[in-house]
Amino acid sequence: MSNTENKTEFKSLFDDSFFHAARYEDESYEDYKKRQKANKQFEKMYFRFGRERFIQFMNFMEQMGKQEIPQQDAE
Repeated sequence: MSNTENKTEFKSLFDDSFFHAARYEDESYEDYKKRQKANKQFEKMYFRFGRERFIQFMNFMEQMGKQEIPQQDAE
């Protein structure tokens, strides 16, 4: 039995286009720098808390993003 048969293949969590280092065509330099800073924070969280907790966090953030934010009447 070879060593590669025991390894579990994991899909990279950072394959999403949000995490790519390249600047998008319609992205301003300021937005690009903000995205890179956020990516660095996500990477730090990944290494600090581990893969499983980071996946839980990303799933939670995805669910929160799908929820509608209640609008309050401005007075």
